[in-house]
Amino acid sequence: MLAKKGEWDGTVGWHKNAKREKIFYISNPLFYDISAVFHLKRKPIKFKKLKDLKGLRAGLIMGYEYKVIDPLVKKGIVKASYVPREELAFKMLLNERFDFFPLSLDVGNAILQSKFTKKERDLIEHLVVPNKAPFTLYMLYKNERSKVLIKGFNKGLKKWRI
Repeated sequence: MLAKKGEWDGTVGWHKNAKREKIFYISNPLFYDISAVFHLKRKPIKFKKLKDLKGLRAGLIMGYEYKVIDPLVKKGIVKASYVPREELAFKMLLNERFDFFPLSLDVGNAILQSKFTKKERDLIEHLVVPNKAPFTLYMLYKNERSKVLIKGFNKGLKKWRI
C-alpha cells in the first residue's frame, strides 16, 4: 500500500481493522458498503446460519480480510481458494472452481458489467448479506499534516451530510 510506505498522504476505501488503526488516522465513514455472496444460478447458495456453509468452497482475494469467512476457513468449515484479483475470481466461479465469492455488491456488479459478457453475467447471481461495512479515509500517523487533514475532512463530511 503506497500510503503505508509514505509515498502518498493517505488512502480511501478500506474497512477499519486493528492493524490499520496502528498506522493511520481514520476518518468518519464516507459511505457504507453492502456485502454480497456471488454464486452460480445453477448452484444456489442458501444459508440461515454460517455453519450452513459447511463443505462449500469460497473464492477469496489474497490480502483481503474476511471477518466472517476467515474463521470458518481456519476451523475447516469452509474451504478456500485464494486469487490475486476479483476479475479472476469471477472467471474461476464461472468455471466452478469454487461455490461462492464474497465481495462488495457495488464492486462485484461493476466488475461483472465491465469485464464479462451478458451471457456470462446471466449465469451469476448474488445474495445480499446483512452487513453494512463503513469505508473511511486513512491518513498516515507519521505525516505531520494528517491529523489536521482528517479533522478538516470530517468537518467537511459533517456539513455535506447535514
